[in-house]
Amino acid sequence: MDFVYPQTHPIELPPGCVFYVDPDLDQGCTQFKDYAEVYGVSKPRDNLVQNYMMDADSNADGVADGWVKFAGAGITTNFTVEQSSQKIEITASTAGGDAYVSSADIPCVANEAISLSITYKNIGTTTPRLYVLWYTSGSAYISTSTIATLNTSADWVVGINENIIAPATAAKFQVKVGLRVSSIGQTGAGWFKTCVAVKGTTSGQSTDIRPRLNIIDKEVAAPYGTCRYLNGSTDHISSNNHSNIDIISASPQKPLSVYGAFNPDITANTGYIIAKNDTQATDMQYGFYYSGIANSLVLYLNGTQKGTGTPTNSIIKGNWHFAGFTWDGATVKMYINGKLAMTQLHSGVLPSRPNFRIGCRGNNSLYFKGLIGPQLIAQTDFQNIHNWAVKTGLYQRFGIAV
Repeated sequence: MDFVYPQTHPIELPPGCVFYVDPDLDQGCTQFKDYAEVYGVSKPRDNLVQNYMMDADSNADGVADGWVKFAGAGITTNFTVEQSSQKIEITASTAGGDAYVSSADIPCVANEAISLSITYKNIGTTTPRLYVLWYTSGSAYISTSTIATLNTSADWVVGINENIIAPATAAKFQVKVGLRVSSIGQTGAGWFKTCVAVKGTTSGQSTDIRPRLNIIDKEVAAPYGTCRYLNGSTDHISSNNHSNIDIISASPQKPLSVYGAFNPDITANTGYIIAKNDTQATDMQYGFYYSGIANSLVLYLNGTQKGTGTPTNSIIKGNWHFAGFTWDGATVKMYINGKLAMTQLHSGVLPSRPNFRIGCRGNNSLYFKGLIGPQLIAQTDFQNIHNWAVKTGLYQRFGIAV
């Protein structure tokens, strides 16, 4: 198949690349919808919003569970939950105005920063808006934050409102998301889902705030799930077996290289980063996992563990790593953040196995818990992979020093 990176973030893939997926920027793996599937939808890390998915309406009142609707005077509205999202239809009948839904109260403290994101799409002459209302501990209204006026988009996109500072008397806030029509006769609809609120600022910092909002830039192709954070119990990315990734032999001229970016959760145990196997480690075609006991990487080729793994504590929980292996048909080498971590001999032919997983093993076990970044398989050597990671800013993007 052709490997087409999302047009909003064009990137040159390394030479010999046969598989590439980036659940960080293309969170629903939409560029590979005929090739890869996302299983499980994890709650984004540190999300303060309850019922953030906005996809259920258990009492059939048209409003997503845990949310409350509002409609201004002079407008006609209809609220429904469809397409796994909150839909708001709005018409300015006698005057312009707003229609929105608001979250439950979220605790805060004075002067702390809040950043928001929402996945949405809209049609007609409507303007999507995202903001918060501040309240005292006694539920007295204080003020409305700066309102983010989002771009109109008929396709799913992600919008943000970042670096909102709580007033000095604030003790809680509510997230508001909805539509505005400015004048009589304007009409349209909007769909909203996956609302995220996190504490922290993004201004001038290389922090993990934007990834926690599940985005990198202000508006990007929207996710159909939030697979970047894998929950360690069900979340993973799965692919059918086909010739691109069913590599059974290698040579110095055409080696097998498997690499990925990942960040183990501080509570992570053992979990596979990539696995091409049937059901067990002993039938592994190729794959490697993170050992939460030794804080290292363990490699399997042809059902055989290669050595004892990378050195103990070569992987640090809560930190990003770009790691994997290159096999040239005789020797396999594992690299972590551009540096050689292990060398083992391995020759022969690999068996063909039916299951390919990112984030667990082929029988859906040994789930990885933590953040997953770009994953790739290529028939090229490590130096080309390393040069690509430098050229495209991948190391820099995840704060990896090389």
